[in-house]
Amino acid sequence: MTFTRQVTPLVRPDEKIHHLAMSDEGDYLAWSEGKRKVLLAAITENNTLETIKVIEHPQSVSAVHFHRSQLIIADEIEGFSIHDFDGKLLEHQTVDAGIQACYSWGIRIVFLDGMGSVLLGQYQRPLESLTQRYHLEDCSMVHVAKDRLYIAQHNGTIVAVNESDLLWTRPQRGDIGERITSMGTTFQGSFFLTREGHALVADEEEAIEFELWDGEQLVLRSDLRMRMLTSNHHPMGAVLGFDNGEVYQLEENGQMELVMETNHPVVSLLHHQGQTLAASWFYIHGKLDEVTWKVEHQGMPSHLSLRKQESMLFFAGEDQNDYTDAEPIGRLSLESDLLEVDQTELSLWFESTPDTAQVSAEVLYAEDQSEVYAHLTQDERDAMSQEGEPADELAHLLAAMEENLSESPSASPLESTEQLFDELTNDTIHDGDEIHEMILDSMAAPIQDVYRPQALSGDDQRHLADAQGTAIVLLDGRGTSDPHNQIVSWTWLDERGQELASSPQLKLKLPVGTHRFELRVVDKEGAWTTDQLTVSIIQGSTS
Repeated sequence: MTFTRQVTPLVRPDEKIHHLAMSDEGDYLAWSEGKRKVLLAAITENNTLETIKVIEHPQSVSAVHFHRSQLIIADEIEGFSIHDFDGKLLEHQTVDAGIQACYSWGIRIVFLDGMGSVLLGQYQRPLESLTQRYHLEDCSMVHVAKDRLYIAQHNGTIVAVNESDLLWTRPQRGDIGERITSMGTTFQGSFFLTREGHALVADEEEAIEFELWDGEQLVLRSDLRMRMLTSNHHPMGAVLGFDNGEVYQLEENGQMELVMETNHPVVSLLHHQGQTLAASWFYIHGKLDEVTWKVEHQGMPSHLSLRKQESMLFFAGEDQNDYTDAEPIGRLSLESDLLEVDQTELSLWFESTPDTAQVSAEVLYAEDQSEVYAHLTQDERDAMSQEGEPADELAHLLAAMEENLSESPSASPLESTEQLFDELTNDTIHDGDEIHEMILDSMAAPIQDVYRPQALSGDDQRHLADAQGTAIVLLDGRGTSDPHNQIVSWTWLDERGQELASSPQLKLKLPVGTHRFELRVVDKEGAWTTDQLTVSIIQGSTS
């Protein structure tokens, strides 16, 4: 038996959900379905959703984000667009390298573009490049704090900046370089990070290290046996989620205490009114006091949005399988009673289908259709309200058919199905009987062979790292073959199943280590195959 909370399915989308965001005041929710469609909805007093607008973005969406009274939709090709809360397009700004991520920072918006530049944006104002202002190199990640931005570069350097000054630079560890894997801040503003070293440091090789900084003062440096994937604020400091499934509470003095173990990588974390929530695999794990509970999802619930004033959690995620049904948006109250159920019952909320209301024949065929309308969706109501009655259209169609038959002197009704079969199988083909010929040709035609596309990711690769401990590699799937030339999608995935690109080729900068990738191709009939390769980056000579 296990503890759980009651979950309500709010939206059963047509396509996979890749992004979920909530406005600052908790009044609006937005999510992306498929590659380009974004839905904006109002959250009612009863915590249900009322769709306001369906927005068709011109490119594949890379980020959905609320900023003050605006909705930001970004992509990796053209840049980003700004919409109001009615879904109206207010502005579009072009970014040549596209947008990877965006964050709110006061009245400004922070963008990380596809070339590793950090940009500052604001409605109806041109973008400003912090990368150029502070002479930064290729940036890999950004963390937003109250009065500053922490920016990590691919060479391992971290800087803290505001809009006008370079406030702090973290000293680099090692002569060849290092990789910053995550960053965060505590409730009081202390800065922490995890790093992976690629060089010999102080006569010994470092694997993974955790650092905690209070301003320019290093509070703690310690070795880790796992990688930190996510973090969030906690009243006592922060909560940290790791790739081995463990969740820790970090105190301001650097002490760590194990909160829970989920057994799978933790991809998202929240802490609210004494409860810690961790999204891991197909579950949301929770802990209140010493009691743990969990909720199962049809997908991997990596998107968590909390309506704080109601203690209401909205969540979504997909199972990274293009050939399963789209996963729903779920909702649960963190103040609801805990329920003790069998493990097999956790999936009932998304597997069950809504009860179908029974409508009597009297109601269905009555002149007053208002009761019928009450059981229909809005689209179905609109369809029924269109001009032209189906009965009239059928009458016109029958009349036209009767008129055509009467105009044909040779036309005579077929009295039975046996007569129809005799007519079709008659060896005597009348002159001009083209329909007869087409039917027989179609029946005699051989079935066309169907071949799947054959994905080809290329040979395994081996590269020597540069002085920074990285190497640029090209993944090339153009050797993929399809006899029908009907490939409609290309997808590159990393070893965690995360989508990296949707094009035949992909260029990456990789650190020292062994990296595995998968290429997946799909044709227009839905047939698909995959191929894998391994890329090894080895440390160059230091002599």
